[in-house]
Amino acid sequence: MLFRVCSDNRLFPEAVRVFDYVEEKGFVIEERSCFVLLLALKRCGEIELCLRFFRRMVESNGIEIRVQSLTLVIDGLCKRGEVEKAKELMDEMVTKSIVKPTVFTYNTLLNAYVGRKDRSGVGEILRLMEKEPVVFSVATYSILIQWYSSSGDIGEVEKIFEEMRERKIEINVYVYSSMISWNCRLGNMKRAFALFDEMAQRNVAPNAHTYGALIGGVCKAGQMEAAEILLEEMQSKGIDLNMIIFNTMIDGYCKRGMMDEALRLQTIMERKGFNADVFTFNILANGLCKLHRYDEAKCTLNSMVEKGVEPNVVTFTMFIEIYCKEGNLAEAERFFRDMEKKGEVPNIVTYNTLIDVYCKKEKVKLAHLTKSKMINKGLLPDVYTYTSLIHGECIVGRVDEALKIFDEMRSKGITGNVATYTSLISGLSKEGRADEAFKLYDEMIKMGLIPDDRVFSALVGSLHKPLTHAGLKQNEYEDLKVHITEAILLVAMATSEDMRINAEHIRIADQFVEVPGGTNNNNYANVQLILEIAEITHVDAVWPGWGHASENPELPDALKAKGIVTSYYTKLSKEQIIEEGPITVAPPETVKELEQAARRLAISVNYVGAATASDYRDNKIHTGWLDSRIAMRVRAERPPWYLSVVGGALYKATASSAALVSDYVGYLEKGQIPPKHISLVRSQVSLSIEGSKYTIDMIRGGPGSYKLKLNQSEIEAEIHTLRDGGLLMQLDGNSHVIYAEEEAAGTRLLIDGRTCLLQNDHDPSKLIGETPCKLLRYLVADDSHIDADTPYAEVEVMKMCMPLLSPASGIIHFRMAEGQAMQFGC
Repeated sequence: MLFRVCSDNRLFPEAVRVFDYVEEKGFVIEERSCFVLLLALKRCGEIELCLRFFRRMVESNGIEIRVQSLTLVIDGLCKRGEVEKAKELMDEMVTKSIVKPTVFTYNTLLNAYVGRKDRSGVGEILRLMEKEPVVFSVATYSILIQWYSSSGDIGEVEKIFEEMRERKIEINVYVYSSMISWNCRLGNMKRAFALFDEMAQRNVAPNAHTYGALIGGVCKAGQMEAAEILLEEMQSKGIDLNMIIFNTMIDGYCKRGMMDEALRLQTIMERKGFNADVFTFNILANGLCKLHRYDEAKCTLNSMVEKGVEPNVVTFTMFIEIYCKEGNLAEAERFFRDMEKKGEVPNIVTYNTLIDVYCKKEKVKLAHLTKSKMINKGLLPDVYTYTSLIHGECIVGRVDEALKIFDEMRSKGITGNVATYTSLISGLSKEGRADEAFKLYDEMIKMGLIPDDRVFSALVGSLHKPLTHAGLKQNEYEDLKVHITEAILLVAMATSEDMRINAEHIRIADQFVEVPGGTNNNNYANVQLILEIAEITHVDAVWPGWGHASENPELPDALKAKGIVTSYYTKLSKEQIIEEGPITVAPPETVKELEQAARRLAISVNYVGAATASDYRDNKIHTGWLDSRIAMRVRAERPPWYLSVVGGALYKATASSAALVSDYVGYLEKGQIPPKHISLVRSQVSLSIEGSKYTIDMIRGGPGSYKLKLNQSEIEAEIHTLRDGGLLMQLDGNSHVIYAEEEAAGTRLLIDGRTCLLQNDHDPSKLIGETPCKLLRYLVADDSHIDADTPYAEVEVMKMCMPLLSPASGIIHFRMAEGQAMQFGC
């Protein structure tokens, strides 16, 4: 009773004196009474006093120590980070035979070692448990699943889970949640939902952690509709929502570019009593930045400060990045100083952001100073740090310095990426050092890095110089030359309005970047936006079109400062340049450089300048003969097989989507639950192309957004419907236009001017016509037997009589009367 009174009033020294007094008087104190004091000391954080009192209990002759007291002290030490001291205490108790640990004691230490990612500690505890032996509890298995999940040991996790089933251990919600969370992190959503269904079958109620893991998994996969369904289900079951779930979903919408949905969810979150925290604001601002909506991003971050939410290192870094992209270096540096004043420690991303902008603005010395400051703060440069410095040295023409930085990077065990090699190859090519440029190109290929169009464009200039590169054979050189001269990528800016009306410049582009809609000041006349997209997509030249930004003298100067050519021509002549863009307000040297760059580009791609109408007054050449050749080639050329498969799958999914939604809504309007086979998220498409069959699993992540799985491969693609009925497909950063036409044998797709046929499954029991025709007469009797390749009817096609041949042997049944018109496929 005295111990309890002292503990409740936190009179710990008095409680110890009571213990000493009772012991001196020869009275026996019950261990349970001492446990009350141990528990109070642990709860109040008096771990050192708790340990000393436990040792007094051990030294006392009349107290029999229970394992619960030992486990309690060990737990207190572990939670304070003194795991080794806790392990030594357990070993001491075992060695002196004072008390024998139980599975709960071992679990406490095991969990502590797992939290520290201490492989040797985990192994030691497992060996001790096996030696005793100690029967694993549900908590033991749960800790081990967490351990092997964090180390990525897939086989061991499944092995432990199966062992629990075999031993018929009751699997609780925590184990299921750990398994589901682990599978979601791996992207194995099929397995995660199978475990979720198993929970329902075994009457294990999911908790917030279970739903949080599933919502995180589907958001990562871009399946925001599925996330909304899970959120609704969670609320209907009365499971409390939390900030982590809301932030996860907001992040999912932001990563898909669905900012309106993200802001809608923020409003719902705040109505439910959850105030947006620093993570919410950072997620929203980052989403807006990715859409180049910098003013809105700044408003979001300012709103955060106004609401009393303290910014963190991510917030400051984002502000710095925004101002760097806007070219406002002074403001970026001010934020960096404010960040340090407020005690926020800049991370490597913060430093890399500043180093990158310094290099792009040719302030390379300042970039090196920032790198030194970063190292003094204990942060080591990474590949992005070195790549920025290499790029900066190449911009200012110090390629040899760039090569020294490259050597330093490799000496530290850091491997260069595509951007690293691109900067070096570009710098060497500009200096005419073709041998060294091609040597780096070879090295890049050997490392498994895939050169992009920037690498090939950089090598264009060196093709017309003598090559002495011993490793490049003549035939390899010719192949590379063809590759390079054809590697011209057209990137287009596109508003949502352009996409709806199927604008011509989107159709002819290889890739498009979506930009804000509205007036021209938001997009095509926005010099800052044009400049930023040009940098992001690494283009070599910009053609602003007629009017819009072409009338703004800031554009050529801004692009010139970045080393980008402004192309104001469709025909390569100075008169045409001036005619199509009134750039006389630009400096004369800029105009001259534009014309020279245009001519160099024309030579590099074998451009043949087209004459004007006045040059064709006495023309006697006609090219009508070429029309049929072009038509035949368009019909005969096939797109790459993967474009056919992906395009075909997206076409079929889009075609069936409207009907599926209609059926789904129909069930809901009737108050019925839609059948399981009707899914707005998952579907399967089967295709037959040139004799090969493909089965593709389709996962719909949002309007026009799909994830496609074929065998072990997985890709993401987007599809948009154009006004003329065509489809605009975005795949691997490139855009492709698709048109479809139904034929007797299947669906013919026209992808970027090349055709492929999605063949219908052949049914030998049906005889069909390949083209519209008139049935003249039957050549055999109804219900008679015919052999394969036997004429069975005569039809009229374009005033010609032709026989229809049976594709297989069998009994023929007439469905049409003689003299009737037949449509194709009938």
